[in-house]
Amino acid sequence: MPSRPRRRRPTNRRSRPDPPDPAQRRAPRRPADPLVGRKLAGYQILDLIASDPCCLTYKASQPAMGREVAIRILRQEADQATIDNFYRTAQHAAQLHHANIAGIYDVRSAGPTHFAALELVE
Repeated sequence: MPSRPRRRRPTNRRSRPDPPDPAQRRAPRRPADPLVGRKLAGYQILDLIASDPCCLTYKASQPAMGREVAIRILRQEADQATIDNFYRTAQHAAQLHHANIAGIYDVRSAGPTHFAALELVE
């Protein structure tokens, strides 16, 4: 007895989603930070490390001293009490010397931007 050809099931391509594009599976890129690549008072800002409600922390190079540092920049919307607290805290922290505390190299402002340069701990 001759065998019957198998019937193929109709495929409904519309009901199956297309496989995701590999480029779309990756995490979305965050928008470029406007400070990365710029200079701030002798520091070349390299990359954003962290952010919190008070400050943004960047990895930066200090070409004059040949070292990399962390720069904590106070947010522009900070009020005067926050600015005063920022300088007071940096002043007290600069007096501490311990293996588990990052050293503070500099704290100042460049125009409306208040920042502190700290030892970069990877």
